[in-house]
Amino acid sequence: MNIFSKTLSIIIVLSLFIFSLSSAEKPLWIENYPYNSDYYIGIGYSTKSNEDYENEARNNAINEIASQIEINISSETIHKLIEKNGRIDELLKKQIQTSTKQSLEQVEIVDKHENNNEYWVYCRLSKEEYKRQKQIKLDKAINNSLDLFARARESEKENSISKALSQYIESLKPIEKYLNEPLEVNFSNQNILLFNEIYTSIQDILNNISLNPKKAQYSAKMGNPLKESIIIDANYNITKISNLPINFSFIKGSGELGLNSKTDNSGKIVCRIDKITSPDKIQIVKAEIDIMNLYPQYNQSPVIVAVVESFKIPITKVIINVEGITVFIQDTEKNFGKEVDSPAIEPIIKEKLSDYGFSFVKSIIEADIMIALEADTRKGNKYEGMCPAFADVSISVINMRSGEEIFKDKIFNVKGFHSNYTNAGLKALQKSAKRISIEILPKFVEIIK
Repeated sequence: MNIFSKTLSIIIVLSLFIFSLSSAEKPLWIENYPYNSDYYIGIGYSTKSNEDYENEARNNAINEIASQIEINISSETIHKLIEKNGRIDELLKKQIQTSTKQSLEQVEIVDKHENNNEYWVYCRLSKEEYKRQKQIKLDKAINNSLDLFARARESEKENSISKALSQYIESLKPIEKYLNEPLEVNFSNQNILLFNEIYTSIQDILNNISLNPKKAQYSAKMGNPLKESIIIDANYNITKISNLPINFSFIKGSGELGLNSKTDNSGKIVCRIDKITSPDKIQIVKAEIDIMNLYPQYNQSPVIVAVVESFKIPITKVIINVEGITVFIQDTEKNFGKEVDSPAIEPIIKEKLSDYGFSFVKSIIEADIMIALEADTRKGNKYEGMCPAFADVSISVINMRSGEEIFKDKIFNVKGFHSNYTNAGLKALQKSAKRISIEILPKFVEIIK
């Protein structure tokens, strides 16, 4: 027991000695964070349980350095955009932080330290060198942007408006990482704020574009195409604009629109509506410049997309007056082979289809479609004094213009119970009406739409 105690004591003392020795070996920069006014400093740490612990520690040190580099937004135009859309602030700061981390290639590893379980790395970045490298990149970005800006100015002078808009938007790409800065440059012997000038130039062009519909109102029938195409003329002051992408959309109602396209050489664009699918009596189609289509997809970034989406773009609207589809119902409802005095199914069909914008006529000549309905009931065997009846219903829909059957469906064995067969049959017809309303009519409407 005495020997065991002595051995244990020796082990404890040795462990404490080794631990104190390893602690003493830690360099001062781990315990006392270093400071140098000429450098950004980052201390990175990782446990060795991570296979890539050296890179993880270095990345942590770089993140620490990046967090010390202030992001100040001094561009007045960006400030105004942020007031309108706070998302731009978030996207811009995130992009600047990301690009800052990516640009820290001049980070210098000053020292490293490790033990059996842990790893530290001491990194620093010269503030002067970082500033110098950043200025080199900024100058290059400004020169690239100015080149595109100058081309856009020439295109604008030549009244190549679509091309000018595209080039102005593209000129944002080189400077997207620097939109927070004033970017004061000399252009055509004048000092300008580059981002402000690009933004103002784009908005000025958009302010002078008008979209003029050939007709303000059209007539259509639900489930059918618009007989006339919507025609829009695009003008820049008095100049016709060619190759301008236009987006068409329903802002009230719905329908199947032809593919969006661009204006032709005469500044005209034609939009087909292949089918009206909404029962709304008054529907509205909006036409607007598809500004994102002017900007190459491969160059898109969240910041530039947010900036471009902030522009006030020209729009126009046309109204479509929609008539419902006219329906003639040929209804034959029987109860055990005898026609009923008060149909159960026809009223439900009319009520349901009215909600979808259909209207009903008394003459088949006036109808767009005819619904032929046949229903009859059969007796079942009495059970404990109750009389069962079974209803079978078939529906066929005919297009009165073509004579084509465009829809058909059936339901069988819809059961009704009562103390007598007559009422049991009527119950079966009433249940059939509900099933038709829920199961069949929505399928029919979907086909018509």
